[in-house]
Amino acid sequence: MKTRPWIGIAAFAVAAMLAIAVAAYCLVDAGPGSAGSKPAQVLCPLDSVEWFNTERPVSWQTLRGRPVLLEVWATWCSVCLKQVPKLNALQRKYADRGLVVIGVTEESAEKAHAYIRRYQMEYVVCTNQKLVGVNALPTVILIDGSGNELLREVGETSTRRLETILSQMPLMSVDNPVRLGAMSGFVSNRPASAKGYDQAALNIEIDHFITRIEAGQADEIERDIKRIMSFYQANLPVGGWQGDSACRLFLMGALFDLLTPMKARNLNAGISLLGDELLDTFDWTEPDWEVRAERARKVGKALRPGNARAINVLSQAERSEAHPLVQYALIESLSQLDKTRPRVIRPPSEWEIAYRKYTDESLKWTTRWFGAAGEYKAFDDYVRDMEARMTTADMEILLSKLMSDYSIHSGMSELDLLVRYFILDQLSTIPYSRTVTKSDRCRMQKWLLSVLKHHEPDWRIRLHLLLTLDQWKYDCLPLPELIYVLDERIRSEDVKYVKAHFESIRMQVASK
Repeated sequence: MKTRPWIGIAAFAVAAMLAIAVAAYCLVDAGPGSAGSKPAQVLCPLDSVEWFNTERPVSWQTLRGRPVLLEVWATWCSVCLKQVPKLNALQRKYADRGLVVIGVTEESAEKAHAYIRRYQMEYVVCTNQKLVGVNALPTVILIDGSGNELLREVGETSTRRLETILSQMPLMSVDNPVRLGAMSGFVSNRPASAKGYDQAALNIEIDHFITRIEAGQADEIERDIKRIMSFYQANLPVGGWQGDSACRLFLMGALFDLLTPMKARNLNAGISLLGDELLDTFDWTEPDWEVRAERARKVGKALRPGNARAINVLSQAERSEAHPLVQYALIESLSQLDKTRPRVIRPPSEWEIAYRKYTDESLKWTTRWFGAAGEYKAFDDYVRDMEARMTTADMEILLSKLMSDYSIHSGMSELDLLVRYFILDQLSTIPYSRTVTKSDRCRMQKWLLSVLKHHEPDWRIRLHLLLTLDQWKYDCLPLPELIYVLDERIRSEDVKYVKAHFESIRMQVASK
């Protein structure tokens, strides 16, 4: 699948590492794991309340004595979706040996539900489920009746090894928990008028469009673009339904995937039509600020400078827009389209420069052959050490280590910059990858606020620091103190992009 997941404006702003293109699997941010390293209950506790294709939640207790095949997947992972037929076949073939295939994802039930239907998954699926020790998708793990890991495969699954083990297991007369179409802990409120317009269907439409354009089949480009853009209106709120903002955001984020093959083949009529369809979406009230921001950014990228309609539409939106991040996106796009306006340019970041040099050095054959040297070696060693600690260390000790290391690396050397950003990366994932007590959460909130009080010289790290605090939330912080710190940062911030983020968080906090 050629489309990429749209992660959202905050996640985009804090993304630390460049994605590595790997044909066989999709990298995710989690700690390392190895076959046989963790019992099933630790690897995946199966404590979610949201289940599909089964009438009630499944637990390790109810699965005791029978083989289980876990597949860790995500809606954005094309390889995961490609191997659904293999998993369907395994569930059918080895049901008489007690096999239960469970697709496990950390994504929401609302989002996953569309993909379960669209890709016809015929096995149990668990959503909103935290995992430990999985660092790539898809990961398939075979677990025996005692809860021990027998086999782990990362990337596109070859069923040969799985079937060798499964075929040797005894026949069982046990109940099969699979009930196709059943749901537990989730009720979809998507109206009939929106059926067929879910994100999974949109993903397929975008894939087909790109495939046809790359094959030189542009004869129905107008019909294809209109069909894809129709997903926007079909997912707006209607009646008592709040709409599907994730689908609308995905559409806006995927427009670049549509533009790229058309630009490569000089399909100017298609590019112009896509721009017009994008501008048409401004006729409807968009309730989600993230969608409004991404839409504004895409206008600046999709349309050529001097486009009078685009300048008029964005100028009207700018006058009525209240959200600071949407305002910034509108101003940035207008500066690209309207040459009478001053160009909005983000200044260079010392961390970006250091990271670019680090990645360039990592690609050299000498580094690959002999390893990194100097500060880059020190950074590689630090990353390896911390990644090992992330899934195994006691939470209190882990947080103390990260906080201490952040203070130690407070300078502006390349190593200091790389380590500080990496530490914030790790901290931003902990609320989603580890169980965090209220004591640990409060401790981290207070520490992040204390660091935010002091001026961070690099604007990328300043932004990452703010958004990491946003990941940990603010429930333990005195509201007046938090607002005071945000106000001080807004007054002193000289990078408009960062200032808009501080103003956005300030607006969010004040509304509580």
